[in-house]
Amino acid sequence: MKFDKCILCLKALDDSTPPEHVIPDFLGGRLNHQLLCAECNHGIGSKLYSSIKFDSWVRQAAWKLKDDLPKIFDSIEKRQKYTTQSPIGTVLQAERTNSGIHIRPITDSSEAVLPTVHAVSFMEKKLVQEHGLNPETAKTLASKINETPNGKKVQIYKGLSIVRWDGDKFKPDFTKNTIAEPNAMVLIAYEYLALLLGRTIYDDAFNGIRNSILNGQNLIKVELLLSPKPQAFHLIYPEFEKDRTVISIHLFEYSIAKVIFNKLKISNSPDFCYLEDLKKRISLGAMSVAEAKANQWREFDN
Repeated sequence: MKFDKCILCLKALDDSTPPEHVIPDFLGGRLNHQLLCAECNHGIGSKLYSSIKFDSWVRQAAWKLKDDLPKIFDSIEKRQKYTTQSPIGTVLQAERTNSGIHIRPITDSSEAVLPTVHAVSFMEKKLVQEHGLNPETAKTLASKINETPNGKKVQIYKGLSIVRWDGDKFKPDFTKNTIAEPNAMVLIAYEYLALLLGRTIYDDAFNGIRNSILNGQNLIKVELLLSPKPQAFHLIYPEFEKDRTVISIHLFEYSIAKVIFNKLKISNSPDFCYLEDLKKRISLGAMSVAEAKANQWREFDN
């Protein structure tokens, strides 16, 4: 099925428009199609899908599956928050980047935590501005930081001591219990509907869904569920009921979102089910929910 218009803003698509991943590729998603214009893909699509990366349930699933899915784990963990504890007991925040986990600098009247490369200049200024030392003496005293063994406490000046400490024990910070933006799940569900319905997705019956996604109105009901144990697959399946349509999205078969489109009645559409096997890197389909429940899956190419 070829779509000639963006399913969100309805602007014309052309052959240069890149395909959109229905499940974000940083989650290992392989199902993709030319659905969104570049503006929607890189704008609202990117914004919504990036919120999934920081969903606590999704991140916890990636941690529990990290040995089986190391590449997906590394992709999800970039820019994530961690905590660690300094030698004097202070709980510190850290963030993972491409070059490793880095402690977030803090400075206040009684304590400072800084990368060693910045600590020397910080101490120099402190000795000059707060203790009245001349710049040359301050530089000599501050240079002790570079000579201090890791983990050892050293007094730099009266009332000023430092501990040279290179943090190496970090814990993922799940304390905020972040949940993905609801419209991120609505967008996945809407794109999946487009694949099932084809150009019918342009009908006026879907205007409310498009407006909700584009304007961030969160008008679509999303129920969130948590299963007991993460598994190395994603699953999407539809349920076409008498007076509503429900799209269930299972990320790692752990973080589950049921996107409920009330008063959206769809007939004559297959209830095709999609399964992404993340370990084997294959896509599987079942022609109906009944077939999926009977474990009648068939591999197909995206």
